[in-house]
Amino acid sequence: MKKLFAAVIVSGLALSGMSTGSVDAASGNSIQNVKSLQQGDTTLEGAKIGEPVQNLLKSNDVSVYSHRPDGKEHYNEFKKETSKVIIPNNKVEFKGDKNIARTQETNLGNLITDAMEDYAAKNFKHKPDFAVTNGGGIRASISKGKVTQNDIITVLPFGNLISQIKVKGMNVKKAFEHSLGSPTETKDGKKQLLPNGGFLQVSKSIRVYYDMNQKSGSRVRDIQVRNRETGKFEKLNPNKTYYVATNDFTANKGDGYDMFGGQREEGISLDEVVGNYIQKHNQLIL
Repeated sequence: MKKLFAAVIVSGLALSGMSTGSVDAASGNSIQNVKSLQQGDTTLEGAKIGEPVQNLLKSNDVSVYSHRPDGKEHYNEFKKETSKVIIPNNKVEFKGDKNIARTQETNLGNLITDAMEDYAAKNFKHKPDFAVTNGGGIRASISKGKVTQNDIITVLPFGNLISQIKVKGMNVKKAFEHSLGSPTETKDGKKQLLPNGGFLQVSKSIRVYYDMNQKSGSRVRDIQVRNRETGKFEKLNPNKTYYVATNDFTANKGDGYDMFGGQREEGISLDEVVGNYIQKHNQLIL
């Protein structure tokens, strides 16, 4: 569960001057009274997911096959190969609609980036300081009920690999200015971002405070990163090098993240990362 500061902080993203409309990662409900929540108060453990899925048909291939004479056969093969149950009775709707994932932090974005941070900490040479992923890469929600590999692939259909890069603190700030730089609209008397595929969903180890009333390029007010040794959040150091877990598209300057790039470590596909994580840590959503 994420630590939130009344209408200001949501697991990583801190919102200034607007209602968060945020979602409790444990309950799936809109958060109204956020002061009582505490960072990391969910206990997680579980089992292993099973076979890799990176070589299986992706969900966005199915519509192509459906128009071919052998489309039904391919569709049935796809469904069979991705029918492994990850969670038998998911009680939370994880929201990944593009109008949400591209404009604000979501519980599904939290889940994906927390899974990425967890994988990177266990499998890369250097432990990550935090994880980010582009909202445009999240293509569906996860509904309540049975969750299968097919559902995870539908959320993350592109086969992107988890990656880790080194980023200077000054460029971390530039990245979030870019993430929050899209035009705004006023809805119900409150300013909000227009959908932007480069909007960064973030993990539990970073907090970004921003002000929607400021002009694009000047909205970030403060960034705090959790110290891996002490567990305490510290102000972003512009001269420090941070290890950032992300996907290979974003790591390679996708969506205009020119401040990223350089050498990177790579791992398995994001759908595997997330599938493994939610099965092992099913207490997060059950």
